[in-house]
Amino acid sequence: MKSVFKLAIALLLIGNTAMAQNNKLNGVVMEETAKGDLVPLPGANILWEKANVGTTTNQDGYFEIDFYKEDRLIVSFIGFETDTLVITSPHKTNLIMKANRTQTGEVEVVGRQKSTTISTIAPINVETINQKELRKAACCNLSESFETNPSVDVSYTDAVTGRRQIQLLGLNGKYTQIQAENIPLARGMASSSGLTFIPGPWVESIQLTKGIGSVVNGYESITGQINVELYKPHADGDKLMVNGYANSTGRIESNLVTKYKLGKHWTGNVLLHGSMRNTEIDNNDDSFIDAPLGHQVNLMKRFKYDSHKGFEAQVGFRILNDRKEGGQFGNSGIAENNRYQILLDDTRAEVFAKAGYVFEDKVYRSIGLIVSGSSQSQDVKIGPNNTTTFTNNQKHDAFYANLIFQDIIGDTRHKYRTGLSLQIDNYYSLPINFTTIEAKTNTPGAFIEYTYSPHEAFNIVAGLRGDLFDINETYSLANADGFTVVDEQKGVIIPRVHIRYALNENNIFRLSGGRGVRRPFYIADNISLLASNLNVTVRDNILLEDAWNFGGGYTLIFKMNYRPVTIVTEAFRTQFTKQLAIDFDNVNGYTFFETDESYANTLQVQADYSPMRRFDVRVAYRFQDVKVKQIDGSLRQKAFTSRHRAFANLAYETKNDWKFDYTINWIGEQRAPRNGEVFKRSPDFVTMNAQIAKDFGKKWNAYVGVENITNFRQDNPIVSANNTSAPNFDTNRVWGPIVGRLVYAGFYFRIP
Repeated sequence: MKSVFKLAIALLLIGNTAMAQNNKLNGVVMEETAKGDLVPLPGANILWEKANVGTTTNQDGYFEIDFYKEDRLIVSFIGFETDTLVITSPHKTNLIMKANRTQTGEVEVVGRQKSTTISTIAPINVETINQKELRKAACCNLSESFETNPSVDVSYTDAVTGRRQIQLLGLNGKYTQIQAENIPLARGMASSSGLTFIPGPWVESIQLTKGIGSVVNGYESITGQINVELYKPHADGDKLMVNGYANSTGRIESNLVTKYKLGKHWTGNVLLHGSMRNTEIDNNDDSFIDAPLGHQVNLMKRFKYDSHKGFEAQVGFRILNDRKEGGQFGNSGIAENNRYQILLDDTRAEVFAKAGYVFEDKVYRSIGLIVSGSSQSQDVKIGPNNTTTFTNNQKHDAFYANLIFQDIIGDTRHKYRTGLSLQIDNYYSLPINFTTIEAKTNTPGAFIEYTYSPHEAFNIVAGLRGDLFDINETYSLANADGFTVVDEQKGVIIPRVHIRYALNENNIFRLSGGRGVRRPFYIADNISLLASNLNVTVRDNILLEDAWNFGGGYTLIFKMNYRPVTIVTEAFRTQFTKQLAIDFDNVNGYTFFETDESYANTLQVQADYSPMRRFDVRVAYRFQDVKVKQIDGSLRQKAFTSRHRAFANLAYETKNDWKFDYTINWIGEQRAPRNGEVFKRSPDFVTMNAQIAKDFGKKWNAYVGVENITNFRQDNPIVSANNTSAPNFDTNRVWGPIVGRLVYAGFYFRIP
C-alpha cells in the first residue's frame, strides 16, 4: 500500500474533473420576495441551447458555465416559464427571476427557493437536494440527511452499534454508489460506516440518481448514485460557518467551515467536526444502552488552484477517528466483568487530488483527472468483558483514479466522454475463521459514453465500459480445513443507456437500463452480525455480485389554482444474476450463500405542491416487491423490508423568517424472522418529526426539533437481552426505531 500512497502523492500535483478557463459565464440567479428583497435561487437550470451544455445553481444561487458565443442561454425553473437570453460576451451576470417578464441580459421569474430540484433538461434523472432541504431536520451526518426524502429509507442496522443504513429501490445502500465529489466514499470496509463520516453541516448539496448510473463513474451503481458536494474553497458563500447541536440522548456536536484566499490563483478551506456522547440511555429497560457512547474527530483541508487560463487543480486530505461503545454499561446493574459490550474504533486517512483543463479555443473539449488514496483500520471487540467472544482487526487500503476526456463529433449534437479508471483494494481481516483473511483486487477499466441531442426534446446517452478484476484471496470457510487461495482474473463488460423525451416542458419521460457489479466484503459489509451468539458461516464464496437494473419515470407539471404541481411517477426493477445473500431464517445462525434469482421491484409516486405562498407540501407512496431466492430454493420476501411506505412533508415559512417543518412516515409491515418464526411479521407503524427554525439577520440561525414525536419503539429489539450467554442471543432483528422520542436544539453562525 505504500506504493499506492506514493503514487497518490505524486499525482497531487495534477489532480478535478471540474474544468475552468477564462472563457466563463458566471453569476447569481435570484428571486424577488414580497418585501422586495433579492434572495438566491438554488436549483435553477442553466443551459446553452445548441451546445446542450448545462448546469444548475448551487445553494447560494451561483452558477458557472463555459461561454458559447454563437449560442443562446436558456434559464428555467420547474413550474415557471422558460426564458432565453442572447449574451455576447462572458461576464458575471445576475439574473433576477419574475413571471412572464424577459429583458436583454436578465431573466425575471417569480418564485421561491426550492429545497429539492429535478432538472427537466438533463437526460439522466438527477434530484438535487440543497441546504434548505437538509436543514429541515438536524442532519448530524450523511446517514441522517434523508429524513425528509421519500426515496431513501434510513434505519438502524442493529440494536447496539448505533450505525444506520440507507435503502434505495428496496435494497441495502451497499448497492448504491456513494461518492463525495465523485470520489468513492462508502465502499469496502466503509460500506457500513462511511455515511457517518460526512457531517451534515459540511454538505452543500446532494445529487441523487435512481436506477443505473453513468459508466464514467464506475462499475458499481446498481440501484443508483448519491454524490455529495461539500463546501468548496472557491465557491461564493460564507467565509465562516459555525454550527452547534445537542440532543436529549447526550449527543453534542460542533462544526466549523471556513475558506480563505492565498493570492491571485490559490484558495483554501478547512472543515472541522467534533462530536461526543457520554450519557447512558436505556429507555426500554433491557440493560442495553439505546444509543452508543463515543466520539468522532474529523478534519478535512484542501486547496484549489485556478490559472484563469483553462487549468484548475485541487488537492486535499482528510483524517478522522470514530469510536463507538455499545452494549451494557453502568446503569445496567450488571457487574463490570460480566457486561456484554461492543467496541468499534475506526481510523481513516485519505488524500485526494483533481485537475482539469478546458481547451481555450474549443471549450467543448476538456480533460480531467481524479485520484485518491485511503487507508482505514478498525478495531472490533464484541462480547462479555471477562470472555470477549470476538476480537478482530480489519484494514482496507484503497486507491482510485479516473481519467476523463470530453469532446464532440462534428457539432455539439454529438458529444462523447471516454477514459481510463483504476480501483485497487487491499483488505485484511485478522483473525477470523469463517471468511476472507486477505483479499487483493486490482481493477483497471476503460469506458466510452456517447450523447446524442438532436433537439431539446430528446436526448440519449449510451455508455459501455470494460473492467478486468484481478483477484487474489486467502480465506477459510467454516466447514473447510485449512485455507483456500483464489487467484482469478475476470473481465466484465458493462452496457448502460439513458433516454429522455419531452412532449413539452411539462411532460417528460425518462428510461434507463444497464448492468452493474460489486465486490462484496463479508464482514466489512455486515459487521453488526457479530453482535450475536448465533453461528456465522459462509457456504459460498462470491467474488462479484452481478445485477441488471431497468426502469424509468414520467414527470408531469401543471397548475392548480395558479400554482404549480409536480407529479413524478417512477418504476424500477433490479434483477440479480449473482448475489451474496444472508439467511435470516435459520434459528441456529447466519449463513452467507449465493443466489441467482433475487429481484427488487419498486413503484413510487411523488407530488409536490404549494397550496399557498411560502407553504410547500410533498407527499409520496412507494410499493416494494423485494424477493430473495433462499437456500432451499424458495423465493421469499426480503427480511426487514416493508412492501408499502407513505410519506408527507409540510413546510411553511413566515414573512419574518420563521420556518416550520413537519414530516410523517408510515412504514408497512415487514417480514421479521425471530426464534425460528420464518414468517413472523412486524406491525406497521408511524413516525413523526417536527422542527422550528428562525433566522436572526444574515448571520444567526437557531432551531429546535423533536424526532419520533409519538415515542414509538420496537418492543424487545434484542433477542434474549436478559441472558447474553443464551445460544439465541442476537441484536440484529431490528425493524423499527430503538431510540424513543428525541429532542434537539442547535444554531448556525455565518460570516458572509
